[in-house]
Amino acid sequence: MDKERRAHERVPVVMLGVTFRSINISEPLQILGYIKNISLGGMCVETREDIKTESILRLDFVLPDGKEFSDIIGKIVWVKRSENVNLAGVTFIKMGLFQRIKLFNSIKKILKVKSD
Repeated sequence: MDKERRAHERVPVVMLGVTFRSINISEPLQILGYIKNISLGGMCVETREDIKTESILRLDFVLPDGKEFSDIIGKIVWVKRSENVNLAGVTFIKMGLFQRIKLFNSIKKILKVKSD
């Protein structure tokens, strides 16, 4: 995806875990993956699991500064498949104001550490 089309700058992170859970209780699903980069609007995730475009999932993750995020609702907007791993673009579609402020502060800290 072209950088010019992004609303928010992506920040690379060092392979942090993320758990995806189905928002539909009748379809239990749990997918584990790793965050490749993150922004206020979404993230790129690497996973060995099969993941489908347009899926709406509940996300849980922890960022390098130790801040925990849970029950963020995201939508899979693209998937690039390869033999060993899948990359997926996730856009955040529901995140509370407190969590968004916390994410903003975490991203700011990551950028400050990278520039020092």
